[in-house]
Amino acid sequence: MAELANTLGLDIRLLIAQLVNFAILLFILYKLAYYPILDFIRERTNKISKGVLDAKKAEEELEKAEIRRAEIIKKANEDADAILRTAQKEAEIKAGQIAENSRIKILEFAKETKKDLEEEKRKLLKGVREEVANLTILATEKLLNEKMDKELNQKLVADRFSDKK
Repeated sequence: MAELANTLGLDIRLLIAQLVNFAILLFILYKLAYYPILDFIRERTNKISKGVLDAKKAEEELEKAEIRRAEIIKKANEDADAILRTAQKEAEIKAGQIAENSRIKILEFAKETKKDLEEEKRKLLKGVREEVANLTILATEKLLNEKMDKELNQKLVADRFSDKK
């Protein structure tokens, strides 16, 4: 083997020295650099994992918040619809009450107007009767050429029209 190494131009002592130097360097790097780098990588991995977990949690919280928001909006819409239906029912009831009150007032006004008209009619008929009686008396006076006294005239009119009432 020494011949082979000489043929290839290798110095065994130099090769052993380089191997020892490499082992020492490897040991130093292993102690001084490997663990700190490994710790740094582990710490970075943990931070990334924690960040991913936090992102997942935040996403879940966002989904829950969206669900709660949708539920709140749905409930608000249902409440608004219920309030609107209640208001419409109350408005319909109020409108019915107003219509009923108006109908009652109209009927009362119609009764009063009818009573007033009947009173006016009665007065007019009384006036017409008196006028007809006066005209009848005047026509009778002309026919008879005699004048009746007022008392007799009123008595005849009163007797004539009081029987018809």
